[in-house]
Amino acid sequence: MRKAVFLMCLAFSALPLSAQQSVAEIAAQSKAAHALPANAPTRDQVMTLFDLLQVRRNMVVLMDGMKKAAQEGAAQSFRKIPNGVPGVETRLPLLFSEGVNKGRLSLQQFVALSSTNAAKIYGLHPRKGTIAVGADADIVLWDPERKVSLTNTILHHNCDYTPYEGRELTGYPVMTLSRGEVVMEEAKMSGSAGRGLFQKCDRPEAARPRGKPLIDPSIFN
Repeated sequence: MRKAVFLMCLAFSALPLSAQQSVAEIAAQSKAAHALPANAPTRDQVMTLFDLLQVRRNMVVLMDGMKKAAQEGAAQSFRKIPNGVPGVETRLPLLFSEGVNKGRLSLQQFVALSSTNAAKIYGLHPRKGTIAVGADADIVLWDPERKVSLTNTILHHNCDYTPYEGRELTGYPVMTLSRGEVVMEEAKMSGSAGRGLFQKCDRPEAARPRGKPLIDPSIFN
């Protein structure tokens, strides 16, 4: 393993992250993206989004993904253009390359956006979203210097194209552990079907009673 590898904790156990804008589409500037019908933010919207990610707390990164064949999508009328593009697997590498490596995000912000904040929002922290004694050992080894040219042939999704075809990235995951077990190494999947566990969500901090009424009782007098 190369020395230029750092640890990042994941809280990705099938979390249904909630937000309204897909950050995974931040780098959809390739010819493939322009040739396919899809709704994606403009370059100005991307910069505004990075500004928000730098200053706002408790934000998360999601993928407004869809699985549709390229020709099938191109044949649809404008009213049926899908809201999203295939990119669950490319979401974090794009965010790291465009965010961390270009000085828009710190490593700590990257980990929070991709892991810790989601775990806290869904009441899974500190079981998820942190590297600590007693937490699930969901960990990614990330090589921040690895150069990768994105092509559909290296991805594992069930789709016949990627809108990021030919995109050059710096920084890429090299190993994934789930509960301490290696489930991916050098792009080779080794996890078995059915090994996932149901994650019961506790009441998140924002939803816990604060010991005071939400409505002033005096309004009923």
